[in-house]
Amino acid sequence: MKKIIIILFILIAVISTVCVGLTLKRKSVQLANAQTKIQEETQKELQEEPEEIAPPPYIKVLNFKDRPNVITKSDEILYKYFLNEFDLTPEKAKNLFNITPDVVETFEVDLNDDGTNEIIGVIHSTFCWGTMGYSIFILQKNNNGTYSDLSFMINFESLKPVYILKSKTNGYHDIMLYGSSYYNFKSFITQYKNNAYIIEEQIRDFENALRQ
Repeated sequence: MKKIIIILFILIAVISTVCVGLTLKRKSVQLANAQTKIQEETQKELQEEPEEIAPPPYIKVLNFKDRPNVITKSDEILYKYFLNEFDLTPEKAKNLFNITPDVVETFEVDLNDDGTNEIIGVIHSTFCWGTMGYSIFILQKNNNGTYSDLSFMINFESLKPVYILKSKTNGYHDIMLYGSSYYNFKSFITQYKNNAYIIEEQIRDFENALRQ
């Protein structure tokens, strides 16, 4: 009888060991599969940027990354516009958001061919940056000497070129720019509609983000 009991204990131990081994093997496979999936996703994120599509015919290209590091008159105009728009003093802008004239970069372009240049610019501050890229400013001078921003919720990759296209919409040149890594650096063409430059896809994405 004792021999039978001992044999039963041995069998139970063997079966338990086998079950534990199978469980560990299954867990190991699951872990390996998870690691493979993570590696594949990481590799996908690290893939090379897509080849840039040649822009349509354009009249001017703006390269913020290559712009000389000097403060221009148009830089100062955008800086003052920002302070006024958000009711900030220079001290608050610097202390809260590290915004000073030397983080502002602009170009002057006559977008509607009326003889007066508009100002296209970016402010390199986290206040003007998000996952969708930097906000782009497109300032137009009003008759009373103030400025209005013609850009409506447009974000872009400031290290990529901005093309002022020959084509026009409602009397204003279309603009081609690139989205940030959020958009895999794909190109957008923004057109002047309803008194502003807009990118409908970015507006939809922003509205969807607010709903979440």
